[in-house]
Amino acid sequence: MRLANGCWKVVARGLAVAAVFGSGLQAQDIAGDWQGTLQAGKGLRLVLKVSKTEGGGSTAAAYSIDQTPDPMPVTSISLEAGVLKFSIASVRGTYEGKLSADGNSIQGFWTQNNGPRPLDFQRVNAQTEWKTDPSPHTVQFVDVDKDVKLEVLDWGGTGRPLIFLAGLGGTAHVFDKFALNFIGSYHVYGITRRGFGASSAPTPTGANYSADRLGDDVLAVMDALKLERPVIAGHSIAGEELSSIGSRHPERVAALVYLDAGYPYAFYDSAKGNLEIDLMELRKKLDTMMPGAGGGDRQATIQELLDTFLPQFEKDLREQQKQMTATVPGVPQRKEVPVPPKVLADYVGTYQLGSGLSNSITVKNGQLMTQLTGQDQFPMFAESDTMFFLKVVDAEVEFARDPNTHAVTQLTQYQNGRAQVAKKTSNEPPKASDVRVPPQQAIAMAIIGGEQKYTSIACPVLAIYAVPHDTGSAGDPAARAAQEAQDLAQTGAQADAFEKGVPSARVVRIAHASHAVFTSNETQVLQEMNVFMAKLPK
Repeated sequence: MRLANGCWKVVARGLAVAAVFGSGLQAQDIAGDWQGTLQAGKGLRLVLKVSKTEGGGSTAAAYSIDQTPDPMPVTSISLEAGVLKFSIASVRGTYEGKLSADGNSIQGFWTQNNGPRPLDFQRVNAQTEWKTDPSPHTVQFVDVDKDVKLEVLDWGGTGRPLIFLAGLGGTAHVFDKFALNFIGSYHVYGITRRGFGASSAPTPTGANYSADRLGDDVLAVMDALKLERPVIAGHSIAGEELSSIGSRHPERVAALVYLDAGYPYAFYDSAKGNLEIDLMELRKKLDTMMPGAGGGDRQATIQELLDTFLPQFEKDLREQQKQMTATVPGVPQRKEVPVPPKVLADYVGTYQLGSGLSNSITVKNGQLMTQLTGQDQFPMFAESDTMFFLKVVDAEVEFARDPNTHAVTQLTQYQNGRAQVAKKTSNEPPKASDVRVPPQQAIAMAIIGGEQKYTSIACPVLAIYAVPHDTGSAGDPAARAAQEAQDLAQTGAQADAFEKGVPSARVVRIAHASHAVFTSNETQVLQEMNVFMAKLPK
């Protein structure tokens, strides 16, 4: 998810990476497809695919098909004395099971946050296997750049092309169900952007994940498939791809549909500015003044910095400072309480979130600090001995101890009405040299760092906003009320700016919808899209 305001969050999505078995694994015993139902809630169907490599080893991929068609990375696997073990770091889960004598079943347990649960696998064939991707689409891969291919889904249909683009970390498969609503009137496609899912994931090297580069990828797919003047609909960060195309090549599209995607990365409000966008623009301008950069007229650059860039950046900083100290009417201010240094020291350590991400807790000058992998360090303030809150965003952190040993065992992060548990894995914060940003996070950070300033979109537009967003039910009620009020003000202002700055746009506001507005409010979004697209010139 990529919302308008900067936020303390984890940007994570497992890439389809398979574990390679060591030579000690009896790959011939379990090569093939396996499936079973995890005994949790109504049950979750899981598929494990094991195959051999040309070098004699094996690879494996796991699928939770009731949740997503995308594979989960199997990070380690072994078979010793008939006992199969594998782990999936992205969900912090492990499996151990006993292979039957005939080699056709495995009886065991899956262990995750809430302890072990029964999970038995059966060997299957093409006739009995569950489909990992039951959506009725074809899949092809399209070259868009040197050594870069994008996954393109084709759900079929007749009529004008309609292309869907997913949010940050997502793939085109997030539209597997939603897309089927349009095949009666449109030929529907989905594109998975570079860096995610089955698409190529080049290492970030500066501009290869910029907004215009991602927009050019979409144009390259359109050229390869000969898609003339499609409607392009994008969710969340995909708004930057929409605006890249709509501002540079409006003649190439019939219309753009922003699904809670019209934030500053998609439309820059010149009257207000935006700290992130302005910071990146300022950095680019300063880079031209570096020795040997060949920035051209140095005097003109200095004047432009003094007249435009620096005053705007100062304005952004003052607004940010104001927001950090502002209070919301009707919501009581939080009161800080002192916490003994010994208690703070107990919280210091590394807490594992999964997918190689962690939360590092330290104490700095008597202040408890939190730092998520690849993000800045922020102070936390105590409401009690166990509950802390952040001031830079509406978020809380609660620590828990073992009832018998009283040792700190985990923390729970509350943000956007959601709760995320992180287990304590060390009493020491990780050393800087040991912290490695996972590839997916590095790509997400490159995309965020590649945001650009778009102020003119010259084609028909439908922009649907969730305003205010659904804040969920977890965490402190007063904090949720404050978050909703802040979101209503910020997202509402952005929707107003988009409406004013893009005269061709129809702007729709849906109260208490989720960021994935096309799933939380599917009926209303379908109606808006169908009415809007039906009025477009043929």
